[in-house]
Amino acid sequence: MRREEIVVLEEYTKVEPFISDAVEAANNERNALGFLRAQVFTEQAHKGNLFIATTVGEAGRLVYAGHLMFDARHSRATVLQIHAKQEQRRRGTARRLLDHLKAHLTELGFISIYAKVAEDLRAANEFWERNGFYVQSTKPGGKTRGRTILVRCHELSSPQLFERSGITAQNPFGLDTSHRDEKPIYLLDLNVLFDLGPRRPRHEAALNLFHAERHGSCQLALSAELQEELVRHLSRPGRTDPMHAWAAVFITFPVPPAAEKNKLIETLGRIVFPTQAETGKFTSNEQSDLTHLATAIHHRLSGFITSDEAILAASKQLEEVYSIHVISPAAFQPSDELLVNREELFETSKVGESLMAASLPSSNEAELRLMLRGLGVPDADVVSVWGSVDSSERTVLRSAVIASGRLVGYLACPRHADTSTIIGRLAIDESHVEAAAAARLLLNKMISKACDAAPSQVRIHLAPKQVVAREIATALGFAGSEDGSVLSKIVLNRVVTPNNWAATARELHTLAKLKLPASCPTFKDTDQQIEVLCRDGNRRFARLREVESGLSPALFCLPGRRAVITPILADFAKPLLGHSTQGSLLPRARAAQYAERHYISDKKTLKLFTPGTIMLFYESGKKGGSSAIVAIARVQRAYLKAGKATTDADLDPSVLNTETLSTIGLSALKTVTAFDNLIILPRPVGLASLQRLGCGKPTQLITTRQITSEQLAKILDEAFAS
Repeated sequence: MRREEIVVLEEYTKVEPFISDAVEAANNERNALGFLRAQVFTEQAHKGNLFIATTVGEAGRLVYAGHLMFDARHSRATVLQIHAKQEQRRRGTARRLLDHLKAHLTELGFISIYAKVAEDLRAANEFWERNGFYVQSTKPGGKTRGRTILVRCHELSSPQLFERSGITAQNPFGLDTSHRDEKPIYLLDLNVLFDLGPRRPRHEAALNLFHAERHGSCQLALSAELQEELVRHLSRPGRTDPMHAWAAVFITFPVPPAAEKNKLIETLGRIVFPTQAETGKFTSNEQSDLTHLATAIHHRLSGFITSDEAILAASKQLEEVYSIHVISPAAFQPSDELLVNREELFETSKVGESLMAASLPSSNEAELRLMLRGLGVPDADVVSVWGSVDSSERTVLRSAVIASGRLVGYLACPRHADTSTIIGRLAIDESHVEAAAAARLLLNKMISKACDAAPSQVRIHLAPKQVVAREIATALGFAGSEDGSVLSKIVLNRVVTPNNWAATARELHTLAKLKLPASCPTFKDTDQQIEVLCRDGNRRFARLREVESGLSPALFCLPGRRAVITPILADFAKPLLGHSTQGSLLPRARAAQYAERHYISDKKTLKLFTPGTIMLFYESGKKGGSSAIVAIARVQRAYLKAGKATTDADLDPSVLNTETLSTIGLSALKTVTAFDNLIILPRPVGLASLQRLGCGKPTQLITTRQITSEQLAKILDEAFAS
């Protein structure tokens, strides 16, 4: 059957014959559309604010297919109703009307479109979400039904005086996804310059600092006071010292005006040199050091790099008072802790083959350069930005995924003094059959690294032609720039409870200027709206599941949230959960590559694994198991699957195969539960504690069972007790 063409009418003379059809359709759908008098339709039609969707019927006559009515008050519009006839749904009629409105308002220079949707109308909310309308605020509905109304907003691409907020369904926190990373500017102490001398004891640390600066990790600068110091220390009659000439290469910041400088030095002296401050007498070197600090604070620079022990000892207090980062050159020292600490092997879907994740072998450097050039990376960037020749990994941590000796994926992470932000550059050879696996491995490596410093931020610059990497990153909670070349994410790595809600809110605000509600909300469902004040000042309402995904791994165990304890044998728990501290020489299971993994159980458990439910994994005591809850996660979805019908898509993220599937029961149907946001408990909660909390006897823990919100809270208190 040929798909009918949809024609949208907007002029009053063309719309007028269909007004009665629109009124009748609206009256038949009052639950979704509300009630509006027939006169309103006529009034809006006269204003050009009623669009009618039509199809061509018999004898070429136009037939009503749907309508969209809106109110327009420059520079914003509000959708009053949108409707498609039953037989026209799933044919894109409503989307066609909405696209017509977006184009119409963009041409008129409007900035935004609003729509009000009842929170309980899930299909309607999914429609608005798909079409780029995010929840801006909530308001109570009428007293009769007690509904919550979601006020949704879509920002148009009209030329504007103000920047768009950057908030979309794909970027719920309005994260900065611009192309360039802001380089922190550090002011240098004189001794750091002198340490470049080959015979100085701190020569290696100074060398690493300048290597980092050359590769873009930071920008180094001097104060005018330091230039004067060089003159005092080095100048000789009739001779210019090379160090003084070389210092002229750096940006130089002027000393603050005398009144402000003296006031800052007085305060800084009490922090850094308290004994000398009592007498008010500082040595010339101390006076100079305080002037350097005052200069950095006055110009709001990122920090000050020094080897002076007194200043470094006061670094914490200086950061608290002046928000300045005081560090030594050792902060840029290459450490033994690499992104990939050792060579790791991972199973693939092909028997007998594996992927190797390791620090980039020097033997693959030529192959790396060819791969980057083939993807369209400029030659200059291949060396200077991607670190393709930094085999000593002095300034760039280089990780690779190799399959059968061939380079499939590459990740370059410049060393930074600020460990709260991890920046990387990712390139995947997407022509390779294991491209998706390589992208998953390297992206998860970055998130794992960020978990060590959480809460933290991850920022990834993609090479050209990285469609697969973007798709996988989006599923991991990354927000992308408009062209998809830069990905950003916040990593919380925490189970959030009422007890740590306030601390979590403070840390997120310090890290990324995200502000959560002052008090912990009660759980309704994973679609409930959480108010977030974003860094750009925009207030955003995001669904709870969006918040958890955007901060993943993160679980918000709010009062009233459903939870289940589910058993797992030790043989399956170790590869699926990765909680064991014992290493293995065998390749890691395929499931270890996935952020979303599959737990397969008996068909009877399906009703317990509703989306959003908290899963507590109980490792049974059989075969050397711990008889304890060892990990916690979130249910994404669950479905029934016949054993014979299971596919790689079902089994790859699990630790089972077609041969071991029968070990979890003889039933032909199995429950496949997709879970994510996996967090290993720092203290396993043992059987004795579970019995004391009334969470089940040993015989009750052989199958999945539901527990109360209060029991969940007590288990978490014990698991995270300091």
